[in-house]
Amino acid sequence: MEKQITICNDVFPKGPEFVNATVKSGNLLLLLTERTIYGYEYDGVTFTEAPDFPRELHERVLFYPQAAFPLTNGSVVLLSGNAFATYNVLENAPSFFNDKTRFYPNLPDSLRSGVPKDIRSGDAYWMFDENTVS
Repeated sequence: MEKQITICNDVFPKGPEFVNATVKSGNLLLLLTERTIYGYEYDGVTFTEAPDFPRELHERVLFYPQAAFPLTNGSVVLLSGNAFATYNVLENAPSFFNDKTRFYPNLPDSLRSGVPKDIRSGDAYWMFDENTVS
């Protein structure tokens, strides 16, 4: 069976050539490429570029996000190595920084993304690592 390759730009208008991390925040699907955040809205058929996107990651975030997962308050958690930041996407600003191994000791080292098991609650998440998203 031959694997089909889809180019990001074919699905996401004006999108990046590659993606380091993805996450959903409210009605936005976010693609993170190094220090750039691309935002898209989805109408059930196509993705369209959201207003005021792409934008640069706030200068207080000193890492390139390699993983992300949403919080129920609309913010997202951006991660790289042992560093993480909670990030308010609409304000384009971080609100909290810490060490992943101290704050989230059970997250896998190769984490790429996560989604809440119940969208109304942030009590439990399905987490995806490199082996489950490739």
